[in-house]
Amino acid sequence: MLTSIGVGFVLAAVLGWTAVVALGSDLTPIPLLMVGVSMILTATIATVGILVTSSRWSRRLALISLAMGPAAGLSAPIDTLWLTALVLTVAAAAVLVSPTLVIRKLPSATGPPPKAVLLPLVLVICPFSYGLAADNDPAWALLVAGVTALVAAFLYGRVVPGGLLAVRYIWPGLALALSLALETVAAVTSVALALAVAVLAWSSDAKTAFHPPRQMGTRYPIPPELSPTEILDAANIDEHGRPR
Repeated sequence: MLTSIGVGFVLAAVLGWTAVVALGSDLTPIPLLMVGVSMILTATIATVGILVTSSRWSRRLALISLAMGPAAGLSAPIDTLWLTALVLTVAAAAVLVSPTLVIRKLPSATGPPPKAVLLPLVLVICPFSYGLAADNDPAWALLVAGVTALVAAFLYGRVVPGGLLAVRYIWPGLALALSLALETVAAVTSVALALAVAVLAWSSDAKTAFHPPRQMGTRYPIPPELSPTEILDAANIDEHGRPR
């Protein structure tokens, strides 16, 4: 019950901040779109993780998504909607840090390693970072950087062929190239994000999660005399290994 309440507060708070930014922020349309999409997508991923896997990273990501709202709302005037979003944020944070929230105490033994989880999440937050850093920057450069970050996150997260190449070479290289077309703040942000993604993507965790090590199995022949009767019947052979 508390988990469902927490998830509801998180989504309500993020939608509230999205409305605050959309109605009162001085952001231009493209940065505004990038901030809103990134906030909603981050909160959605976090809440699904809480409900489905009860993982520790999902709670941390939910807290990050809550922090993204006030950060974006600083550019909007304080009014009733702003205060409502703030109250929802405080309520959601209180539920998320509550010890009664159903969250796994230890990491899953079969789950991906930490850096492999962090890599696509950083890429999902990239459009938000570009949107806040924008200031008279070319809209096409911001849009290309944000959209390709989400595409790279999808390719890696879904283990699509070429996904590891996208996060190791293509997106970091594209982000560095686009920094030349951006103003100072956005350019520094683009370089920092490119380096962060590259460091995570070149870790052994990221490669292991994308290409798990495989081992060849070994066959041990069993004499027909020792095989279970139901297996011999299914294969239509007798206890000496001869066809019936």
